[in-house]
Amino acid sequence: MRHTALAQLVEAYEQSEEEHESRRYAIWDELAKAEPELASEILQLFSTREAAARWVTSSTKSKDSPMRHAAEGRAAEVLAKVRRTAHGFAA
Repeated sequence: MRHTALAQLVEAYEQSEEEHESRRYAIWDELAKAEPELASEILQLFSTREAAARWVTSSTKSKDSPMRHAAEGRAAEVLAKVRRTAHGFAA
């Protein structure tokens, strides 16, 4: 038996996820243009564009997201966090 209402909700959810993914990459691409040094170090840490974009767009429900800091002109704070993390991995 087909559940029409459920199928419609699933379709809407999947569409929303595709749009969210598209926005994630748009944010990453814009960050890479606006803050190339930061983007380069994030990419070195996370290895792939996908992982880097996911990290940059993380913590969206709080004011502590990397993308929000960069957009507010606080890229130096994000860069410092990335460098501390990279240093910790190297130790």
